[in-house]
Amino acid sequence: MSIAKPQKTIISKYIDFLKQPKIQRILKVAGYLLVVVGFTMIIALTIFSSGKPFSNRLFAITSGSMRPKIPMGSLVMVEPQNTYKVGDVIAFRDEKRIVTHRLVSVNSRGEAKTKGDANNEADRQIIKSDQIIGQVVFSMPRLGRLLMLLKTKVGVILLVVLPGAVLIWQEVIQLIDYFKISNS
Repeated sequence: MSIAKPQKTIISKYIDFLKQPKIQRILKVAGYLLVVVGFTMIIALTIFSSGKPFSNRLFAITSGSMRPKIPMGSLVMVEPQNTYKVGDVIAFRDEKRIVTHRLVSVNSRGEAKTKGDANNEADRQIIKSDQIIGQVVFSMPRLGRLLMLLKTKVGVILLVVLPGAVLIWQEVIQLIDYFKISNS
């Protein structure tokens, strides 16, 4: 007849954790933080960049046309408005892409002309109101690079697969330690 070992309490698990070498503790905490931050960022970017279920959208700035206010690689949040006025920075659908530029004129039919802050001339294209996605309500320099990275295979590997592998590896190590203790 064998006697079942009592389950470890949270306190005893914490004491065991503190007995581990410092580098192992640091790596374990860093791994969990990486997973939590990574998944949080992925969820937030997925929700806001899809435009559902919220009306706000996130976009990465891929050119330098809005320098210095919004440099290349920035992340911008765009919010639909009822009306737009000259001076607003908007995101709109171009023929092939989404562009973020400043409104320089709006006519009575709601058609608009835009210009990148760093460009010498206004854009040739006339923007119709149904092309406008919304007004830029804030921007974060360099954070757009994360969104651009997330849309690549390498980004998915770095931001999803790698943190998941770290988490699985840590669990495997814990299982090995558990079986070593059980067999002794």
